[in-house]
Amino acid sequence: MLQSNKNFPLIVSGVVIIIIGLIYGLVPDQSIPYFFDFQPETIDLRNILRAQMLLCIGFGAYWLYGAFHESHMKSATISLLIFMGFLALGRFISFLFDGFSDPYFKGFILELALFWWALLTYLKPRTAQQ
Repeated sequence: MLQSNKNFPLIVSGVVIIIIGLIYGLVPDQSIPYFFDFQPETIDLRNILRAQMLLCIGFGAYWLYGAFHESHMKSATISLLIFMGFLALGRFISFLFDGFSDPYFKGFILELALFWWALLTYLKPRTAQQ
């Protein structure tokens, strides 16, 4: 059941991460050069991108499931916090050591925003009406 706005970070994050996963791995020879500044030329790199795609789809599917199933809402939100928080932290560390990248900075901002939104809704006290 939809639980007011406590579900929205899970729904938005689930949809966004599934779309991003599809961009990474569905047709990497076309999508990666379009969105990023490199060509996935090796089988190994395409394998990594497709594995990343299914990792994103798996987490996104669980977040969507958690958004509509009360018994999984808390664990889905915790997994969202871990996923987005550490992804943003990894990008931040890369910016420090590897330099700035505009496309990845946009991802960093999105990940950080989804992390904080999920954290705020997770910490928000539940009322008797919810």
